[in-house]
Amino acid sequence: MLPKGNLLREPRAIRIKFAKTGKLRFISHLDLCRTLNSAFLRSGIPIWYSQGFNPRPKMVFALTVSVGAESVAEYLDIRITHEMSESEIAKRLQAAVTPDLAILEVYRPATKLQDVEYSEYAIYTEHPLDPDAVAAALKQPMMVMVHGKKGDKEKDITPQIISATVSGDRIDARLAAGQGNFLNPENFIKGLLAALDDPDCFYHICRTACYTADGTLFR
Repeated sequence: MLPKGNLLREPRAIRIKFAKTGKLRFISHLDLCRTLNSAFLRSGIPIWYSQGFNPRPKMVFALTVSVGAESVAEYLDIRITHEMSESEIAKRLQAAVTPDLAILEVYRPATKLQDVEYSEYAIYTEHPLDPDAVAAALKQPMMVMVHGKKGDKEKDITPQIISATVSGDRIDARLAAGQGNFLNPENFIKGLLAALDDPDCFYHICRTACYTADGTLFR
């Protein structure tokens, strides 16, 4: 499918907000990249490719969630080479992917992907948690084993927990997500359940929003 519209003088930046839920929560980031690459090819969206012997579509993602976690706040930046409206891009792309990958918004970005400082998550546990016990646990150092480039080390993640509230079997947590200051929600919930002496409790994570440093909803 050939792109419609006039050739742009310079490739135009476009941001795509999408949800990754259902069965798609089990695919890796590499598989997600392949899925979207195929979708762009099928849809005829005039995405900008890198130069050289092995051209690749220029796709840049914001923070990605771990395999097994869902998200309704995923962000992807592309550039387009020909005139095409944001609504047309959204329509074409949605038609080229499964319902588990929902295209929520397509727009011209006014921020950088690196401007994300906090992420918000809804974490569901297999049974209700005691709000008082959770509040008490969050007031104490929460030591977890963190994987890094220099190996594993124990770290107190409490300073990276911005807020956490409990309602029945749901925890709403806002965690640090800036460059060099990122708290994996897996580490948060594992640390919390260990502090509650309930390490085998089953849980499910869904990212619900991202925010900038001043608390503004990222978009």
